[in-house]
Amino acid sequence: MKIHELVAAAPLDNIALRQGDETVTYRELLAEADAIAARLPVRAGDVVAVSLPASPHLIATLLAVLSLDAVYTVIPPDWPPARAAQVLDQTRARVLVTTEIQPREVAADPADGCCVFFTSGSTGRPKAVLATHAGVLRVAFDPLLAFSARTSMLQAASTAWDIFAMEVWAPLVHGGTVVLGDGPQFELSWLRDGIARGVNTVFLTASLFNLAAEDDLDGLTGLEVLMSGGERASVKHWAAVAERHPDIRLLHGYGPAEATIATTFGRVTHPVPAELSIGWPIAETEIFLLDKALRPVPDGTPGEIAIGGPGLAAGYLYDEAETARRFRELPQGRVYLTGDIATQNPDGSYTFVGRRDRQLKVSGVRVEPSEIERVISDLPGVGSVAVIPANGGLAAFYTTVSADAPDENAARQAVAEALPSAFVPGRVVRLAELPVTETGKLDHARLTAILTEGVPAPSPSHDSGLVAEILRWLTEIAQLPADADTDIFAAGATSVTAIRLAHALTQSTGRAVPAPTIFRHRTPAAIATALTS
Repeated sequence: MKIHELVAAAPLDNIALRQGDETVTYRELLAEADAIAARLPVRAGDVVAVSLPASPHLIATLLAVLSLDAVYTVIPPDWPPARAAQVLDQTRARVLVTTEIQPREVAADPADGCCVFFTSGSTGRPKAVLATHAGVLRVAFDPLLAFSARTSMLQAASTAWDIFAMEVWAPLVHGGTVVLGDGPQFELSWLRDGIARGVNTVFLTASLFNLAAEDDLDGLTGLEVLMSGGERASVKHWAAVAERHPDIRLLHGYGPAEATIATTFGRVTHPVPAELSIGWPIAETEIFLLDKALRPVPDGTPGEIAIGGPGLAAGYLYDEAETARRFRELPQGRVYLTGDIATQNPDGSYTFVGRRDRQLKVSGVRVEPSEIERVISDLPGVGSVAVIPANGGLAAFYTTVSADAPDENAARQAVAEALPSAFVPGRVVRLAELPVTETGKLDHARLTAILTEGVPAPSPSHDSGLVAEILRWLTEIAQLPADADTDIFAAGATSVTAIRLAHALTQSTGRAVPAPTIFRHRTPAAIATALTS
């Protein structure tokens, strides 16, 4: 059976969706999906792009697409127009469902698909991953994850991410409930509010997991299942959660989008070991550790993770060459070569070692630095460009070759207009030349050192008590020196910084401070003005 068939079999009067005070039964969800499907001019296998905010209408639209045996890809409404246009072009979407832009039609012929996710590409062009119904359903029915009709899952991930498919379809195919957040950006208050509305299952990226462990450990009370992955795990934070909440089923996992949502998961219990594994392969999933010649490595030896089984994506949409390069037919069967290095432990679990290439993860989103480098290098007057990880985010460095080269703010703005927010560097630095090592390679250590040089000292106290409070929290939670007029994101703040700042100000001032206020106003003075106006 397929996803939509399982959803249609759920008890009609069960609650399917919650958002704020609104509830939607399976009967209402299916009726809206049927009405939307009747208006969609698509055939089986067509790609339908959907650009709607996280809401019951979004879920009904996706269900309508699946009921037509078509394939969906979600374009978050806050993505830059250039990025949205690139997705439409690359997927050859036949229809765009949105509230703002008129649909356009082009030919499309993918087969056996369910949905399309985008991941960062090493060429600077994102890759469209065509996932299948089987890939999603093996996660929904994995015994360790234990989704059921009792599951009430918080929808916290970006609608463009593969985790979104688990948050929505894994509960719904069992007759469970999806609880949607009340805004475009995850906030810690979603956890407490969601649990109060019956949420018992949550997936958080490692960054958000750490944030919850540090700033609102008691806010997890009431959860039954808490999953995390997407970035390197912090043993310190897992230990804190495991000790405080022994009754929560804690699951740590791993998995690239090309293997659909998850490849491994493992239980985490108190006491947490000094090195946290990524667990064991989930249902109908195999892992092989291979050397550079694609041969199995000896036991205990690090090797590249190759993933097999029905969870694999069909491939990269309309990119046969890249599909053939990364999805290989080996003696073990069809596998996806991840570029990730791991070792297998004596108990059969796996420990993540690192990446073979340069890909990074920022707030759970896979980022290829070359995409950012290409945007900046395309600007007039720019010479060399390098992007490196910095303070949980990114830093970009560039040289200039003519007087009309952009300043740092203009270069950063160019990235913000071309790529999603996770790709936008927190720091942009213009240099006379990029430093190199004795062997002529880019000197990453020197670039990292440059970030700490010439940073202004913390500003003195301000007359505005609220501005001073904001500056104090910025120093405490992000070690971010700033003054009243500093653009905190240009100075290195990340989305996690904004969420933590909003939560801290809410706790210390007694007034509700939503994270979007931090994103929108950007400087301590402007944030304070917005909160007091």
